[in-house]
Amino acid sequence: HNFKMSLIPFKTLFDDNYGHDWLVHDPWRENFFKGMTTAGGNDLTKSFSPLLTMDVVENETNYKVMADLPGVDPADLDVTVEGHSIVMKAERKHQHETNTDTVHRLERSYGSVKRKLLLPKNADMDHVETHFTNGVLTLTVPKKAEAPATSRKLAINTGTSKA
Repeated sequence: HNFKMSLIPFKTLFDDNYGHDWLVHDPWRENFFKGMTTAGGNDLTKSFSPLLTMDVVENETNYKVMADLPGVDPADLDVTVEGHSIVMKAERKHQHETNTDTVHRLERSYGSVKRKLLLPKNADMDHVETHFTNGVLTLTVPKKAEAPATSRKLAINTGTSKA
């Protein structure tokens, strides 16, 4: 495969794209990454959890965002546009009765998460299309047609006025 990658304006994997809106309980990863942080001091559990990990790809006509949301009901998914950002909120509910079930192994994550993804200025945020199937949210954001370059001669102001 021949991949071209641009990190601007998209944030890297190890930036804290979740902020304080990360309420996911992921027992296996929390134990595995216990005490490990990125160079910026962010918790590694957030970066490697399967809930809302995403790919962002670009072609000549659009940007495509594919976010993994395994086990999330579409009713528990909220996607909004804020300026040139897409905000995704999701919740995967805990499926075990804590009062009556005996849990022998708990490795799947659950909880709520919110991510905000800034897209470039040429993204047409008025025409975002969404599709959710098999636990993958796909957002297609068309690119705006670039305005042709224009030029015009400017008058030179010398600061003197004619009376």
